[in-house]
Amino acid sequence: MACKLPLIFPALALALLASCGQGSRRSAADFQVEQHVRWLASRMAPNRTLPVVHPSRQNLILSYDVPESDAGYPHLHNKSFAYDNALAAIAFASAGDWDRAEKLLVSQSTLVRNDGSLWFNYNLAIDWPSETDAGFALIRTGAVAWTGYAFCYFLENRPGLSREDKIYPMFLNTARKIAGFILSATITRPSDPLYGLVTGGSNTITLTLDTAGRVAEKWFEGPVTWASTEHNIDAHLFLCHLYALTRDPQYRDPAERIAAQTLKVLWSDRDGQFFRGIKGNGVIDSVLALDCAAWAAVFLRNIGRDSLADRCLAVLEQDYRNTYNGLTGYRPYLRTPVYETKEINRFYYPESPGLQWGDFPFLWMEGGYGVLLALEAAGKKDEARAVLKTWFARFSADTLGGIPYSVAEQPVPYQFTLWKSVASTAWHVILAEHLSGKKMKRPFFSRAE
Repeated sequence: MACKLPLIFPALALALLASCGQGSRRSAADFQVEQHVRWLASRMAPNRTLPVVHPSRQNLILSYDVPESDAGYPHLHNKSFAYDNALAAIAFASAGDWDRAEKLLVSQSTLVRNDGSLWFNYNLAIDWPSETDAGFALIRTGAVAWTGYAFCYFLENRPGLSREDKIYPMFLNTARKIAGFILSATITRPSDPLYGLVTGGSNTITLTLDTAGRVAEKWFEGPVTWASTEHNIDAHLFLCHLYALTRDPQYRDPAERIAAQTLKVLWSDRDGQFFRGIKGNGVIDSVLALDCAAWAAVFLRNIGRDSLADRCLAVLEQDYRNTYNGLTGYRPYLRTPVYETKEINRFYYPESPGLQWGDFPFLWMEGGYGVLLALEAAGKKDEARAVLKTWFARFSADTLGGIPYSVAEQPVPYQFTLWKSVASTAWHVILAEHLSGKKMKRPFFSRAE
């Protein structure tokens, strides 16, 4: 899904610069990658924001730079998202900071549960969620798959790493364990409308109005019965790269089924992109999300469907492209209310209770980097670099680094913040390095054979 927020509410610089490779310095001429890598490193806990960290969560990354004056501070300043840790590890590796990437992945490996899953997010100050305290916790298959892919990316690209190095079997075994969860989430009954797809994970949180008329969260425990296009793209990416590392057909065959069924069940020929997903009863979730055109375009090229990838690119430029305060980017959804529950939309927008995403300027920065990746995959590297330059120019005034999650007049509560985020910043580092011409054995989000 496009929204990744849960419904819950200094000697560093020199050391880091010394650790970054030549590729980082080349791309810094255009994008100042180092300052963003420094910012990512400063988010690893313990740090100034959270000087005391639970022993099981050392070195994980605080996902959002939340101002203390913000109402969301008590709920999110100490949270670390599995997806963000995976992206940060890939960003450190892309920038040549392999030691920090390894340290972060070691920390993540200790969090993998017995079934191969990870919690969607973690409170770094306390032991939540845990096996004995998991109220309001979520598991999302996409975030788990991204974590697995981060381990693969490290193993594929770490210079000088051999299979005899002790970190190699540790990381490979962790990736295999994660894959076990992904495979367990795959529907194998041919008669099931979700056959071949991975389901979304466990537990659900929805927004509702309480008896006082205020927005509140409601948590439901139990397996998720729907399948998300984004999660299936993530799972396909991970399993393909794990197969490339292991040559184990137990990863190749499910990856091929995921690709085939995603295309068969979730592609919308009318819209030129994928639907958001499919519900457990077989009803299509026809919401159109940015990821399902941007990440999807790269996925389609990886499976040899270039003409469909081109259609996604056309949709991205024609329909998702948006402008706010002179900055051009991309909105997260098309033709859908900001809040899909009518009562919640009316609560936040009483003067425009039917407000849709196309009715106001809003830029989802984290999701927008996926568009640049799609442009690069289509051979439009210069176009992607030009957009990246304009984005960096807007945010370069803050020399401390960090890219906001979204850019708009106001945030969208429970969905999109305007704070600096690890996700946006990590994507910026990855794309800047990727577009600089830096060579990796298996580039980011690439086809694996």
